[in-house]
Amino acid sequence: MSPFKRILALVMCICLLPLCVAGEEEDEENIFAYPNIPVELRPGDLYALPEAPVSWSSDAPEVAQIEDGAIRTRNEGFATIVCVNTEGLETLYDVTVDENALPFLIRGAIDLALSEWEENLGKTFTDRNKYTRWYCGNGQGCHFGWCGGFVGYCLDKAGVPMDDYTVSCPHEGGVPYAVFAAGVGKILKGYTKMERLSEIPRPGYLVIYGQRKRYDTIHVGMITDVTDRGDGTYVIKTVEGNVSSRIKRYCYLFDSANTDQHNYSALPDEEWTEQDIYQYKIHQKDWFIYTFCATWLPEES
Repeated sequence: MSPFKRILALVMCICLLPLCVAGEEEDEENIFAYPNIPVELRPGDLYALPEAPVSWSSDAPEVAQIEDGAIRTRNEGFATIVCVNTEGLETLYDVTVDENALPFLIRGAIDLALSEWEENLGKTFTDRNKYTRWYCGNGQGCHFGWCGGFVGYCLDKAGVPMDDYTVSCPHEGGVPYAVFAAGVGKILKGYTKMERLSEIPRPGYLVIYGQRKRYDTIHVGMITDVTDRGDGTYVIKTVEGNVSSRIKRYCYLFDSANTDQHNYSALPDEEWTEQDIYQYKIHQKDWFIYTFCATWLPEES
């Protein structure tokens, strides 16, 4: 290489060096960058943190602050809470406090049900599995159609309080509450005693299906999302156990004004955009939605 070319190459390396260093510094900063964690709660909620912070600060303590190692909400509004752990790393929580927010215990149950679906994609269960064991252990007689065991397992493991269906009773304030039962008929009896049957679907509610002219209670699933169309119809998304011995997700239309047991139907083809996640064909042509079981109630109720 000629002396001129060597000098030119050296100049180019010197010019590019700051860009390389800047890129390395940016990557190093990204290693320690923690995104804000959005949290939506209701006034009076206590949101458990993965670990108690060494120190913390809130830009709106009248809305939310740390109490006993958890986020305690007080009034409606917004707050950003910065928590510092033992290693000096910061985690930011963007807290929205709204009286109509989904209770975090119910959100946890939905998230758990969805994680069970994701972890078991395509898996076929027998009638003896973790969901039947949750209800009646490992005994020889503990095997059954486990759709009710699946939703009960998710609610229980998320920390939602439960009463046995035989002693269920109303609970003030619309707080999250569930029924310890696995049979669909027993689940219905428990929520009836709690006075928590609803004609309006909401996330976290259970949906009980019937079969026209035969059964009022044939299957149960958990609602994960609801879109109110404003005309008495709703787009409902669910996660359900024991569907062809698997966990599946469904999306369909519910017509609240229809009272002749023809109240739910498949989405129109032009609205179907998530074929890789949801089943959009209804279970059976003679099935209908019998009722919804309210695992929580909004403040206006």
